[in-house]
Amino acid sequence: MRKENKILSLKEYCDPCGAYCCSHGTTIGSPIISEDEKKRIIRHYERKHPYVAKGFQKITLTKEHYYVILEKPDKTCYFIKESNCLIQAAKPLDCLIYPIKAVYESEISHIIDISCPASKFLTHEFIETAKKLALESVKRFDRATYAHWLENFVGWVKKPTAKKLEEWLKSIE
Repeated sequence: MRKENKILSLKEYCDPCGAYCCSHGTTIGSPIISEDEKKRIIRHYERKHPYVAKGFQKITLTKEHYYVILEKPDKTCYFIKESNCLIQAAKPLDCLIYPIKAVYESEISHIIDISCPASKFLTHEFIETAKKLALESVKRFDRATYAHWLENFVGWVKKPTAKKLEEWLKSIE
């Protein structure tokens, strides 16, 4: 488990909303997962939950590849069961930092999904830790790979509820 898991846990807000974002695949989409991250998740769960290895789809591009989490036929995340994340202790980096994400624009900037009920309760420590890890996440892949993932697997980034983090923080002061 990452040391940041405790700082970034929003479970107390996910439970009342039924983990809506993970239970409706088109809501936020799938996190981008590197080869190392996929192996870490599988290694963490392979004895207790051998099916975990089947929950990933490999996306191959010209120079690089990445993984996304499969959706079940009902469009829920492969790892959600009764509103609970079955890989909570080893969840992907992008899941851990949601509702914050780093994106490439002219430079890397941070955005927030204000449709997430937890966004109203984010602490300064959560925001700063999530920003740092969001930069780590975006830098794992080249710009073209990351853009491919955003275009094909991340629904919330294009919604009106996606706001520039710094502007949103100023608006709620």
